[in-house]
Amino acid sequence: VARVGRRGMLLVWLLAGLGLPALSLAGLTLFNGVLYGQAAPTASYGLDLAPAAASWPVVLQFVRGVLGWLMDHQRGLLVSGPIYVAAFIGLGQWLWQRSWGACVVALTFLAALLSTAFVGGFWVGIEPAARYLVYVLPPLGAGLAYAWAHRRGPWLAAVLVATVPLTAWVTAQVFEQPLLAQTHDVLGERAAWLVPFLPAMGRVTYLMPGAAGTLAVPMADPRADPAAASLWRVPAGQPGTAFQENAIVDFSFGWYQLQIPMGAGSAPPDAPVARVLFQAGDGTPAVNTVLYGRDFPAGGQPRTFTFPLYNPVYDQWLQPPSLSIFTTGRAELTMGQIALPPETFHSLVLPTLWLAGLALLGLLVGSRFIAQPSTPAVPGWLTGGGFALAATVLALGVCLWSLLPIARNYPVDELRHFIGQLAPDASASSGQAISAGDDAETPGVLGATAPEFFQSGHYRWRLSLKAGQESPDAVLATASIHWTRQAIGNAQVDIRASSVPADGRFHTVDIEFDNPTHQALLFELDSAGAGALATQGFQVRPLP
Repeated sequence: VARVGRRGMLLVWLLAGLGLPALSLAGLTLFNGVLYGQAAPTASYGLDLAPAAASWPVVLQFVRGVLGWLMDHQRGLLVSGPIYVAAFIGLGQWLWQRSWGACVVALTFLAALLSTAFVGGFWVGIEPAARYLVYVLPPLGAGLAYAWAHRRGPWLAAVLVATVPLTAWVTAQVFEQPLLAQTHDVLGERAAWLVPFLPAMGRVTYLMPGAAGTLAVPMADPRADPAAASLWRVPAGQPGTAFQENAIVDFSFGWYQLQIPMGAGSAPPDAPVARVLFQAGDGTPAVNTVLYGRDFPAGGQPRTFTFPLYNPVYDQWLQPPSLSIFTTGRAELTMGQIALPPETFHSLVLPTLWLAGLALLGLLVGSRFIAQPSTPAVPGWLTGGGFALAATVLALGVCLWSLLPIARNYPVDELRHFIGQLAPDASASSGQAISAGDDAETPGVLGATAPEFFQSGHYRWRLSLKAGQESPDAVLATASIHWTRQAIGNAQVDIRASSVPADGRFHTVDIEFDNPTHQALLFELDSAGAGALATQGFQVRPLP
């Protein structure tokens, strides 16, 4: 009977560990098929996932995906939540004990990680760190609990002392500024000296010549010669733009190689033939070089030029890089598909070294585990209905808090301005403000945000302003909301002196508006030049 019971329990664990991920994937497939008309995991993004042929680049992209969602210093799970290092150590020891409960946790996590890496490798857009893994993270707490219950000596305690404060610090940074986890890099922007030593995964980006306004024309009709469809010709005799891509939106932070297949026919060796200019989103020229006739093979045969480049911008959707190739007209150029693969060291070698180091740490900590820990005395407050009630209240409180609208704060030092200056101000909450000062009589932009995407809904824009003594009817400034897709009501409001008393303090001016669709918005405060005016920042909050 005992043997049958054990076999029955083994079957239950196997079904849970193997069947639940398969059932979840089948449910997602059915849901996408009914709602979007296709079963691909990317259906909700409007993308069709075509099966790719097995090849070395596809394998590398998959490996980058597996390592990236764990190790990338901007979006990796172990960077945004270092406490999971200890959880994985406990899970490894749990698996070592051949516990089927550990298999359920491990297989569920691996199913999410591997499927995410299979669908898209690793990519970085406007998204929180490792968001595709969030729903499988709670069970990893069981691994952490197992590690703590089977501890011996200071090894695990040292790991917790190192990871808990760092996790709490990252959490506090995101609570203070929620969008920080989406459009910035919490660790890299505060410890820039660490960036070269941290993995940066990225993904391969491909660019094709032939954009409107450029001189490139197809070498052949794709219908007549499919093999030549990816080759483009730039005629000689006319200087101008051979290639232009003003916004490479799928190109994330990190180290890359710019690979340009290009040939030039009948070019004198010392004659400048083309110029390659790659600019990061902040305007930094990452590649700026001139190619001469001697750089090309004889006979016009194409050569793949490779340039190392570093993209320092984290939020490439708002600050996308650009690539331009200019021809001098001294030779006919041939061009093919341009590739931007991540540099091997930072995207593969470095994360492998980090992963090996963490695995070694896990072995060192795991070597001090004991299979059967002694049963410690449990404090009374951890037992009974009181603890269960407190935990339930805490969980409900966190759930309700998560439903609250999240405000976007724009500190004064992040606002762009064309008049006035950022200077200390004792009456400002942050100790500084943008004040018109010597430009008090000059109209212009006193503060403006960068464009950011907002969901449709009802919002309140709160401005914090301080003004000088003016007539109550005087127009001090105009608050404008610039939209990209559909016009919004109340997009331009005059701010009069009557709403900003001249008492030397900052006052709030609220503007409510409706955003009809998901689009990028820009908020701008234009001083009318009617007198002294200062701002200490903006806030945009969704309203029920």
